[in-house]
Amino acid sequence: MSEQQPDEMVDDRALLLEATGPDVAHPGDALLLLAALAEQSDDFLAAALQGEPVPEDERAENHRRRAYVWVRVAEHRPEFEPVAEAEIRAWQKVRADEDKEEDKEAERREEKEEEKEENEDDKAAAPAGG
Repeated sequence: MSEQQPDEMVDDRALLLEATGPDVAHPGDALLLLAALAEQSDDFLAAALQGEPVPEDERAENHRRRAYVWVRVAEHRPEFEPVAEAEIRAWQKVRADEDKEEDKEAERREEKEEEKEENEDDKAAAPAGG
C-alpha cells in the first residue's frame, strides 16, 4: 500500500488543483476559509464529545476542503507543501475509514440476507420432513 501512496498523493493533489472552488490566492482569503473549516471541525468534536454521531461524509468533505486550501496555498508558497501533504493524507484517511464503514455495512446487509434465506429454507424444509 505504501508503494501506491505517492501515486495517490499525486492523484489527489491534481484532483484538488483541478477542482473549482473559492479563490485562495490571497493569504487573507485562505485564512478566512481555514478559520471557517476549523470552526466546523470544532463543531464535529463537540458533537462527538456529546455522543452525537458525526457523518463521515461531512468529515471527509471538511478534510477535502482543508486540503484544497493548503494545496492552493502551497502552489504560491512552497514552504507550506508539508502542510498540504499532511492535509491530503488526513483526507485520504477519512475516505479510507468511510470506505471501511461502507464495507462493514454491506457485509452486515449480506449476513442479514443470508440469514433470511436460511430461515426461509428451514421453513420450507420443515413441512416436508414432518
